[in-house]
Amino acid sequence: MAIRPLIAGSPSWLESSRRCFLQAGALGTAGLSLSLHNRLLANNAVDPAARHRSVILFWLSGGPGHMETWDPKPLAPKEYRGPFGAIATDVPDLQFSELLPRQSQLASQLAVVRTVNHGSGDHTKGNHWMLTGFE
Repeated sequence: MAIRPLIAGSPSWLESSRRCFLQAGALGTAGLSLSLHNRLLANNAVDPAARHRSVILFWLSGGPGHMETWDPKPLAPKEYRGPFGAIATDVPDLQFSELLPRQSQLASQLAVVRTVNHGSGDHTKGNHWMLTGFE
């Protein structure tokens, strides 16, 4: 993979893609987090042999909406919130739908992403973009 210099005002700057932007951001983030990682290793706070073995992605294409599962919006006006009630989780200020009582007990072990936006009105195209990184 060739790395093109990104100089403001140059043609390569104007041609840079979202992928290129994310790669640059990831490199910067990795560099900043490396010192923290090294400090934690020095303090024996992180076991370098410990590895996560798997990830489960709940991609509910055509399934229940976000307000009926992990983002019930109980304080929103009645016409905007989901049809089901919200229950507390084991994480402060985080609520799930009443349909997910077991997951609400495991919330401290989950990563709930509520900020995904693809900017396209076409859900199929947006799904493909989000899962692969390609438009």
